[in-house]
This record gives sequence, C-alpha cells and structure tokens, in this order.
Amino acid sequence: MKFNIDIDIDWINEDCELDDIVKNKIISTISTKILSKMEAKISTEAFSRAHEAADEKINTFFDSFLEQGFVSRDRWGDPTGKEIKIKDMLKAKLEKAMNEATDSNRRWEKLLNKNAKSQIDNFMNSLSEHVLQGIKKDIDEDARKRVTEAILSDYKLKQLIKGS
Repeated sequence: MKFNIDIDIDWINEDCELDDIVKNKIISTISTKILSKMEAKISTEAFSRAHEAADEKINTFFDSFLEQGFVSRDRWGDPTGKEIKIKDMLKAKLEKAMNEATDSNRRWEKLLNKNAKSQIDNFMNSLSEHVLQGIKKDIDEDARKRVTEAILSDYKLKQLIKGS
C-alpha cells in the first residue's frame, strides 16, 4: 500500500524557511507551558506565604489579647480592685465548667444524657416510621394479591360452571 501526501505550504513566506517556523512554534509552545507551570508554582507559594503570614498575625493578635488585663467588677459593676488577665479568666471559667456536673470519668453527664436521649429519640422515631411504612406497604400488597386471587378464582369457577 502506498500513500502520497501533498502539503500546501503557501502560508510560508518565501523569506522564511520551514525550519524557522517550526522552531518558533516549538519555542512559543514550550515557553507557554513553562510560564503556566511557573505561574502555578508562584501562586501556590504566594498563597502559602500569605496563609502563614495571616496565621502569624492572628496568633500574635490573640496572644496579646489574652495577655491583656482588666479590672474585674462585682455583679453590681463596682471594681473589685483586682486586675485579671483574660487568659486566666478563661482558664478559671473552663475549669469550673469541666468540674461541674461530671461523672467519675469527668464527662458532662447532663449534656451527654440530653444529647444522647435526643439522638436516640430521633433515631427511634425515624425507625418506627420506616417500619410502619413497610408494614403498610406489605399489607396493601397482600390485600391486593388476595383480592385479585379471589376475583380470578371466582371468575374461573363461573367459567367452569358455564362450561359444564
């Protein structure tokens, strides 16, 4: 089998050679790919650095905020005279909450019992609905089947009586 291929290269100027055009096309394609890869790397690196800088600024802000002190006040708004750091106040409140209403394993009984009961009730309700729907469906299908069988058997009996 023999193929003849003709290529029309009228678009090439007489001053340029085919090698120059192919070379320029290869160079432009490679440079485009290199540029796109470099842009991707640069954008990834820029995002990473910006993320790190933002994290550092946020951490610095929160550290300085937590170290700030303020004068505590009683329930009437009068100053008690003690300066308390926000960090120390949060520690005390958290410690109080963690020790409050816990069992021997230091779990929050009230919270766990309330959430567990709620989740169990929701699960049982959805399960009950699902089971009831299944039973209704089975009863409906069984009733249809029995009615159909009764009608067909009655019809066949009438056919037998007429046929005899």
